[in-house]
Amino acid sequence: MGFRRYRLGLEWTDSFFKLVELCQRRGKILVTDAVVHPLPPGWFREGTVAEPESVVQAVRDVLKEKKLHTRKVHIAVGGGHVRVMRRRLPELGKRGLRKWIQKKVLPEADLPWEDPVFDCCPVGHVWEDDGEQDTVIVAASRRTVSAFASLAEWCGLEPVGLEPAPLGLHRWLVHTLPEVFSKRMTVQISPRAVEVSFFDGDVWLETRVLSLPMTLFAEGGESQSDPLAPRLKGEEEVKRYGEALTAGLKEILEGFKGRAGWMPKEWVLTGEGVDFSLLRDRLKPEEGVVTISPSPGEFMAEYLRERVSPWLGPCLSVSIGLLMDGGMSV
Repeated sequence: MGFRRYRLGLEWTDSFFKLVELCQRRGKILVTDAVVHPLPPGWFREGTVAEPESVVQAVRDVLKEKKLHTRKVHIAVGGGHVRVMRRRLPELGKRGLRKWIQKKVLPEADLPWEDPVFDCCPVGHVWEDDGEQDTVIVAASRRTVSAFASLAEWCGLEPVGLEPAPLGLHRWLVHTLPEVFSKRMTVQISPRAVEVSFFDGDVWLETRVLSLPMTLFAEGGESQSDPLAPRLKGEEEVKRYGEALTAGLKEILEGFKGRAGWMPKEWVLTGEGVDFSLLRDRLKPEEGVVTISPSPGEFMAEYLRERVSPWLGPCLSVSIGLLMDGGMSV
């Protein structure tokens, strides 16, 4: 039969609770269950859950209908809750590097929180004795991280790790899209905002958040039968949204080029709330191409493919990517 290992990947976004169960056997992966449940507007504010009782009860009710093989879960922390820094530091062991960052980097980093937690990842090689090590540092608010973990526990799950959502998304793309372009921008869309992340190979450079509520462009109401049905699917709706997104991305890209000195050769769209095929045709980068993160259909058990929403699209990219190997990890 072979050994089967089950794991859960969870993403909390501003609009949805997304959970996948993934089975690994003999090096192959299979998504055996998935949950996508809408969350109320403004459910998470300033590092706290606005109405925890209602959120927990809603998620518990959904999970009650599932026969999950495990409760241990890996959780994605949205890129908007995280700060990425890149520094050249002395070549040190893991413990020494953490102490150096704690004492000499964080106090001067001008972070927006007073209670940061962090992790780090050395990048590349040190070619000279006593040389410096290129290091990526990822920091977040302890309060925010604890809130996401505690919320999962209240829902009956057992957190075993937390990781920035952009890294989960990148690992998904490493597995599903041929690595034609090493300089990539991911555009993760939700009904209320857009997270824009930049990668140079496997190295995550930064994430910017663009507030862009779809309600400003929608001509009709939300679907009551399928929460994943696009809020924006008409030609005119998507056109107006695409124009606003293009303007926002242009500003973000100009700032990024000033800091990094280059522009991404590939824009990858993912998330939910819009007809991605229509949106892709509306985006015209000055250089590079626009692609859509693949749907996870080929990784799903047949019985699951038959009952998921026809609008599932790329919305589970992060939840699945959290559980994959490869790419940068912190």
